[in-house]
Amino acid sequence: LNRAPERISTSASSGFAERSFTSLPECEYITNLTFRSLNFGWFFGAGDEIDQAALHASRYAWYQIARDCDVLVDDGQGGTEPRYTFNGVLAKREDGIKWLERLMADFDADIVDTGAELLPIQHVPAEPVAVVANCNVEKGEFKYTSRFRERYSAVAVTWNNPDNNYKRSTELVVDDGLVKKYGHRVKSLGLTGCTAQGQAHRAGRHYLFSQEHENLIVNYTAGLDHASIKPGDVLSVMDETVAGDRLFGRVKSVAAGSGHHIVTMDALAAIVAGGWKAHWRDPSGAYQEATIYGVDYSAGSFQVSDSKPAPAAGAVILFDSDSLNVVSARTFRVAEVKRGKSELERRISAVQYSPHRYPSVEQADYKLEPPNHIAPPDISNHPPAGVLLEYLSVASNSGSTRDLLRISVSPPGDPLLEGHTLLYDYDI
Repeated sequence: LNRAPERISTSASSGFAERSFTSLPECEYITNLTFRSLNFGWFFGAGDEIDQAALHASRYAWYQIARDCDVLVDDGQGGTEPRYTFNGVLAKREDGIKWLERLMADFDADIVDTGAELLPIQHVPAEPVAVVANCNVEKGEFKYTSRFRERYSAVAVTWNNPDNNYKRSTELVVDDGLVKKYGHRVKSLGLTGCTAQGQAHRAGRHYLFSQEHENLIVNYTAGLDHASIKPGDVLSVMDETVAGDRLFGRVKSVAAGSGHHIVTMDALAAIVAGGWKAHWRDPSGAYQEATIYGVDYSAGSFQVSDSKPAPAAGAVILFDSDSLNVVSARTFRVAEVKRGKSELERRISAVQYSPHRYPSVEQADYKLEPPNHIAPPDISNHPPAGVLLEYLSVASNSGSTRDLLRISVSPPGDPLLEGHTLLYDYDI
């Protein structure tokens, strides 16, 4: 295998260089696809066998995913480990497609059958490839839905613990801020072939981050400027109804200045030189971003450095600012592309995407506790706020009496604690 540079071996970019055991999850996936006795080919329209041409067409995408999975990240115990690994077996007969989908989900990926290839998509950080605004979608409308119907403050992730004979262990990931917001609500998440506590912990953090920052799904219909858009692409979206202003426009003309482009718009937003950025797709289809350093409101134009290719007439440009109190363009990752009512239309469904998810999850300062802590490790430091003992003498209908001891416990006020278990001894 041709591993990532930090994983010892390097070789040609074709993807394979040496024969060896591998724990790369995408290699397990390809093995399942090409293993004829599993008979997954029918799902991809290839009869009793997998369409090898379709799989071969996406081999470089698989190779890139392999390298992304192989990146070394903090393991939470003072060392490093690969971002994603798979160490497991298919031990019983089950639905093949569900198995593959579950395996893909465990390394933050999906598989899309485009008809020409089996396109794997991993949701690692990526740059936008196009801009979208009300002016280049049908009726100027974006329709939004929510991915997460319920919200959680903690995730209980099950994984196979090699220190316990690979039995299932639970890694509890808790976000204190979300506990204050939602209370103590735990989501159960099971991983397949995960034998690293750090990977299990990161899976829980990924879920909570996505729940809070990648919750939206946007649907819209566009024209031929979306002809090259495919699943996995990241889009910059500016919606006037969300921004509260028309922070976009179409290019009327472009003129060359001294070291800069002079871009005249059909309508110019209230932008300020130096604090705003322009985003567009150049004639070659490449995504461009540049800081605006000159604005002429009377002419309806602005200036950007000519170090970037100029936008073409008719191109859509978005305006936003990271430093000013304005709405920035939001990014979405394309999940599905369908043809509309005509050959010229494309129906797009995209999921909200944050470039900060992986850095937030992998670079955050955290330290793992020993496995199997279903409750917080410091639970012994949360004794009851008070214990009340009451001696009662109760008379029965027959006239006899019984002595009772009532024990009342006052909770400590920690929202993570649902109750206490009382253990006591008594003498008869």
